[in-house]
Amino acid sequence: MWFLITTILLVLPIMMRAMGQCFVRVRPQSKRCRIYYRTERSMKNDTTTRFAHQVCGKFYMWAGKWSLLITIGLSIAFFRLPIASYETACGIWLMCETVLLLFGVPLTERALSHRFGRNLI
Repeated sequence: MWFLITTILLVLPIMMRAMGQCFVRVRPQSKRCRIYYRTERSMKNDTTTRFAHQVCGKFYMWAGKWSLLITIGLSIAFFRLPIASYETACGIWLMCETVLLLFGVPLTERALSHRFGRNLI
């Protein structure tokens, strides 16, 4: 059971790293791309789209790396806990990872407003 829960916990940081690399390396050719940072502010022109992809991608790569290291450390540290306690600790950490994932949107929007002005919309 420990291995299954740890594997589930590792999925989110790995996906964050993969999304970050896609955002940084791949230039979206159209607005119909599979992985595309879509907000009203970022889709104004090509420059804002590229900037939003760079900012969000770099944050996801950074957050994914640290989240992966912390997840591995917590999994090893809590290995000896009873399974109910381990499940609770992993549930709390999964919520923290989700908040970290969602934090990329306001961070990117703030960077867009600082770079291109608040009246971009």
